[in-house]
Amino acid sequence: MIASALALEQDYGIGTTWAGSRDFAEKIAALILSRFCRKRVEVRNAR
Repeated sequence: MIASALALEQDYGIGTTWAGSRDFAEKIAALILSRFCRKRVEVRNAR
């Protein structure tokens, strides 16, 4: 999860250091978690 957040951070050039972009990291973590939860719900509904 952190690796993908780091990759996103590098792609978008947001926050040059991890310490300076803790807010960004939290937003990315929330985004990934919400997307993951949505996928689980979709899988459950598909069955």
